[in-house]
Amino acid sequence: MAKKLQVLAIMPESIGGRLTSSSLFDGFRLLGHEVVVFDTLYDSFDVFDELLAANSFDFVVSYDYMAIIYKNKLGLKIPSINYFSDVVDDEHSGKYWREYYNFLKEDDNYVFYWDRELCEKKKNEIKNLFYMPHFVNTRVYRNLNLEAEYELMFAGRLDSDFRLKIVLELMKRYEHLRFGWFAHQKHFEQAVSRVEKEAEKELLKKNYRGFVDTEEKMSEVINKSKIVFNYNAQGIGSLNYRTYQVIACEKLLLSDYRADGERLFSPGKDFVMFSSFEDLCKKIDYFLYNESEYNKIVLAGRETVEKNYSSRVSVDKMLKCIL
Repeated sequence: MAKKLQVLAIMPESIGGRLTSSSLFDGFRLLGHEVVVFDTLYDSFDVFDELLAANSFDFVVSYDYMAIIYKNKLGLKIPSINYFSDVVDDEHSGKYWREYYNFLKEDDNYVFYWDRELCEKKKNEIKNLFYMPHFVNTRVYRNLNLEAEYELMFAGRLDSDFRLKIVLELMKRYEHLRFGWFAHQKHFEQAVSRVEKEAEKELLKKNYRGFVDTEEKMSEVINKSKIVFNYNAQGIGSLNYRTYQVIACEKLLLSDYRADGERLFSPGKDFVMFSSFEDLCKKIDYFLYNESEYNKIVLAGRETVEKNYSSRVSVDKMLKCIL
């Protein structure tokens, strides 16, 4: 192995950022590098004096703008590695993005962007910019051989009228099945408050299963699900983090159409997309009762993620772009 690196890892506050960052940090660990984590949710800023005195860091690493923010706050003279799974010039990646965007253009800051088309648009503006699809720690996300508790599962907020309508329609159509919806408590309450019909409010309440805030818990609830359906919210042709979590667990993911579904996977063999609500229902009906086809796809999907989109493989690719 090349030089063992010392990495200062900044754990963000948001749940999506924390899950993605965990897989990022694990990639360095799995490659044999030393990772020291500062948790913005729990650690005091005073901790940095001790951390910087005791370590000689080679990189500061985090999600979206967090590494850039702390690099500037601390006056660090080391390169940053910034993994973005949110639009880089948009408030999705942080309300302070305008303040820090230009720092991404500096020579010693490296930006890895999850969306190929968005990356292409920014390639002449950000010097060290690289396309990097999502990835997961496949030692955490794996088949745990748990008994299924839900035939259908969705994890995420119902923040748009479209998502709310689709999930409610599925809950109605498949009311005879066990349905698991996981989301933050406040997002659950917001969704219920936006529904007028009492019967629909009761459906949301009936199928809400709580909040998942760690990689291990997410792996467990995915493992207890038969089929997970997914709508990608950001990006143009990219696949979100949920995609790789589910496939790595050897569970069937049904995704709305994305170009990366064809570029990164083999549709029909290790990845399944739907084109409409009716097509989604058709595929749910098919795979719920076709075990042999289900098993072929989930096993092939797991193999693809293990080979191409594991934390170890993807962080190794990042470092080869830099070192």
